[in-house]
Amino acid sequence: MLAVLAVQHTWSCDICGGGSQWLNTGLQPQFNQHYFGISGSFRKFLNSEKSHSSSASQDQLFTLNATGRFSINDKFQFSLSIPYSVNSRTTADKKKSTQGIGDIQFQWGSLWMNRGLREGKIRLFLQSQFSFRLPTKLNKEQTLPLAMRPSLGSYGVGFSVNGMLASKSWAVASQLGYFYSFMDENAYQLADQWVGNLQLFWFVPTGKLKLAPHFQVRGIKHGVDYQYDYPVMNANEQRLNLGFGLDVYKEKFAFISNVYFRGWEKFETELPNLKKDILVSFIYFLNHKKQ
Repeated sequence: MLAVLAVQHTWSCDICGGGSQWLNTGLQPQFNQHYFGISGSFRKFLNSEKSHSSSASQDQLFTLNATGRFSINDKFQFSLSIPYSVNSRTTADKKKSTQGIGDIQFQWGSLWMNRGLREGKIRLFLQSQFSFRLPTKLNKEQTLPLAMRPSLGSYGVGFSVNGMLASKSWAVASQLGYFYSFMDENAYQLADQWVGNLQLFWFVPTGKLKLAPHFQVRGIKHGVDYQYDYPVMNANEQRLNLGFGLDVYKEKFAFISNVYFRGWEKFETELPNLKKDILVSFIYFLNHKKQ
């Protein structure tokens, strides 16, 4: 039986920059409580409505993320992640770029329910997660927007609830999360953010490998940034993306991939359009047990 470990959060405006990233460990056997891994994400945004003008921009954001989890028991599961970002903005006139270590992210997860349904043929899982963002402030780059800098420069906290119904051949996983950013040393406060995710998995055994192709729908609602308590970026982003991916498991190792596509979008101000959003993760389970 496979169970959920869904660790997917955004930390800032997903459409505007590198401060936002998704951490994804996909599905894994429930008894694999300790792991470490590396994930890489690549996103590309383009303002196509003004592509003919000198103000047109193309943003590219690449992030490598080192992450790991240590679990005392089902109620105390602690995660740590450290990102390194390389981001750039290209216009008709020039290219600006920045790179460096991003903000450190801590998570505390608790599994509250692991219950069998229909005589054990289906299992129900319910998990909560608390998140904390510790700003490193290692990069003082001022030529790019705040959300494109590796370090956002402010503390943040978040909470999410993850649920899953799983059988031997399929699983449906969902997540609803909220993240709040505090004011930084320049009295700038990033908007709060809601994130929802729904995934449908199929389990395909192929010898020593376990394959889990999946389809997903991701929703994001991003509010307004403030400085000195005055709104400075009235984006009010609302986004609904469709995506697909493939998880591959072999004993202690896992490969997780996700590709998202532009779906429905709504903004109060003109913002770049999503062109590419790709995430790949490699996970090593420290305490793997055979099923």
